[in-house]
Amino acid sequence: MQKHIAVIKYTFKPSGRVLYIVKGVHHDYITTRHFCTCYDYNFRKKKEGCAHMQALSEAIESNKYEEFMLDDEEYSQIFKYELYDVLREEPR
Repeated sequence: MQKHIAVIKYTFKPSGRVLYIVKGVHHDYITTRHFCTCYDYNFRKKKEGCAHMQALSEAIESNKYEEFMLDDEEYSQIFKYELYDVLREEPR
């Protein structure tokens, strides 16, 4: 995993819903093993996915991520904040 990429796992209670955020160089991205909110994934459509998806896979396999437990009520706030950050991103 690249040094500047960190992964955060949010688990929401009582639902058990999980949200992964991969912290990139300039933005944080909502990421799964099959999707990422970053520009590269959505517009360049690389077959192997983007660096954030690769970082997430490595973090899950090695259990190297920060983990936070939050109440379900906080899910929409975090999701909206992270999505807003990505939508402000300028294409490269």
